[in-house]
Parts: sequence; C-alpha cells; structure tokens
Amino acid sequence: MDQLIDVSPEGVITNLKTGRVIPQRKNSRGDMQVSIGRTTKMVKELVAERYLGFVKNGKKELVYHRDGDRANCRAENLIIDRNRCVGRYGGKGMFDTSEHRGVSWDQRMEKWRGKVEHRGRRYELGMFETEEMARKAVERKRSKLKIENI
Repeated sequence: MDQLIDVSPEGVITNLKTGRVIPQRKNSRGDMQVSIGRTTKMVKELVAERYLGFVKNGKKELVYHRDGDRANCRAENLIIDRNRCVGRYGGKGMFDTSEHRGVSWDQRMEKWRGKVEHRGRRYELGMFETEEMARKAVERKRSKLKIENI
C-alpha cells in the first residue's frame, strides 16, 4: 500500500497512481492524518519513515514536532524520540520546555508549570507567573523529598 504514495519533505502526500495530492485532516489531538485505502496514517510518521529512518514499534508516540505545531509535518521540524523514559531515569524530562528539570511552559494557561516525579508518584506543584518561581518550587519539593537537585 505504501508503494502507491510519495511523501515530500514538506509533508505533502501524493497518490502515485492518480498523481493527485491526498487531502490531509486534523484528528482530535491536532495531528495531521491521511486516508490511504482503508487505513488512516499519521503524516508525521510517513515523513519520519521516509526522511528520518523512523520505524513504528508499537509505542504510543515517538515522533514530535520541534516547534510544537502538530500541523507542521516538514521533515526538518520532526524529532524522533528513541528514549521515551528520559524524565523517569534522570536528565531533563521529555516535556520540560525550560532548562530546569520539572519546569515547563503551559501554552493554554500561559504560565509556567512545576512538577516532580518520585518513586512512581507525580507531584503537581501548580502554575507560576515566572520560570524562576516554578524552579524554586520544584527545588523546594525535591529537597523535601530528599531528591538530589541536578
């Protein structure tokens, strides 16, 4: 089935039999998808397969957008995350948009969010006006739980 389509680095999917561009639509999460035969495929995964060497292996989601715009499926905007467990096992977490561990920007609320994960529990510390306030809250909670601040 995949041999009947062509994928451009810009995320345009073309039916090779008819030469027509296959229309894309957003799913409920905002990701772009196309219908190919009787199956629906994610545009980001098709582009990542062709240009980034992505191989889908059953995990929930391994291809991310650098700019956070799920409609932007250009090859240079996509990232393959081969290690989904970064946040649990040390280092900066997957969804941390700050340079500080446990601090991320919430676009909907337009505030900084602080959270700590420890021994399988997630501690949501709230929303903060500044990144620095969120960082301090995370450090206090990590200190209280006796977790080394990195």
